Amino acid sequence: MRHRRWWRLGCCLLGLGCSQEPVPPAPPTLAQEMAREMTGRAEPTGLVHVKGLLREGRLQAANLALEKLAATRPNDAGIQREIGDLAVRMRAADRAEVAYLRALEITPDRAELYRSLALVYRDQARYHKAAEALGQALRVAPEHAHTHFNLGQIYEGQARYPEAMAAFERAVVLDSTLADAHHRLGVVQTRLGDQNKALEHLSQALRHDPRHAGAYAQAGHVLLVQGRDEEGERALRTAMRVDPLAEEAYHRLGTHYIRQGKQEEGQLLLDIFSRLKKVSRELQQTRFLLDLYPEDPGLRARLGSMLHDLGRPEHALAEYRRSLASAPADTRVRNNLANILLRQGQVEEAIVEFQRVLEIDPQYANAYNNLGTAWAMEGKDERALGAYLKAIELHPEHSDAHQNLGNLYMRRGEEEQGLAELEIHRRLSAAGAGG
Repeated sequence: MRHRRWWRLGCCLLGLGCSQEPVPPAPPTLAQEMAREMTGRAEPTGLVHVKGLLREGRLQAANLALEKLAATRPNDAGIQREIGDLAVRMRAADRAEVAYLRALEITPDRAELYRSLALVYRDQARYHKAAEALGQALRVAPEHAHTHFNLGQIYEGQARYPEAMAAFERAVVLDSTLADAHHRLGVVQTRLGDQNKALEHLSQALRHDPRHAGAYAQAGHVLLVQGRDEEGERALRTAMRVDPLAEEAYHRLGTHYIRQGKQEEGQLLLDIFSRLKKVSRELQQTRFLLDLYPEDPGLRARLGSMLHDLGRPEHALAEYRRSLASAPADTRVRNNLANILLRQGQVEEAIVEFQRVLEIDPQYANAYNNLGTAWAMEGKDERALGAYLKAIELHPEHSDAHQNLGNLYMRRGEEEQGLAELEIHRRLSAAGAGG
């Protein structure tokens, strides 16, 4: 039902008929396709243990286990592939390249290994090598739509637009439901000046993936260029609603508002765009890895942290919860989650989470300080006092705890103690000490 609603909205935004036709589920991304191809095969003894470590987010332990396996079975392509995948996950591109090349020496006709190698090269901006690797993948599996799509991305990144368009078109011939390929065709057609053709492809992208923020953002841009301001603005706002990190949507709508004289609204959107731009590469890498490893607790926590820093606490909260579902003992993530709850006024739930943190790690000074703040918000000053004192006992240079304790003393009329604590806070802050 949700897919139908988004498809009807996408059609209306692009000026198309609002069909009642049910929409099939969005096709898998390239990363998901690769992951699916790599599963379902008999796994060598020892890899099951490694997979367990990976599910828990224990990457270093998994890396050590794989190194031991590789030492005893140097000609096992599956182990080399896992080493490469883990190196990508740990952002060790050089190690990933070595592992994938070793796996290809052992099994030279594995298309997914060539594709994995191509992605490593692409992220290093070694586009010629990436294209070569994708060419080898197509030699092995010439009808693989995602490979043609990926090759199109390489060409597009090099501004070789006719070649990019040919690759994307081949991808949609092989798989007409490939929304990402329709989206990129829309982008390339826009660059080449064929706006109507671009809108056709973007409507196809939204038909097959009704929550494709990139397609909404590009459609919004084209509609604004055509002077269809109301439709264009609606499409760009939809892109931001579907994906709060839709970088281009903020930029295009912000610029449009400023041109219309809506300075305050436009500048607000452009400020968000500037913050997103600073972490753009980090976001892209994190999201790509989450396509491969959707329940990785570390990746979920990283995305949550970025969302929080970008002023999207409700989305950060969702990512922290997903991270904790896989790694419930991660005190840092649980503390961050509790802090968001506290700022949103969900004080009782925040207190429960801070207490869980301290059950796991009774030496966590920050959690005591934060718990003290929560108790103070509840008007339970004695409990707050005890929590602040415990934070300072564990971490005597905890500047925030001294400040919070000082403020609490002042509110209670204990001025001498309050001023003493606030003076400690001032000295620690000047020295650069923190909580």
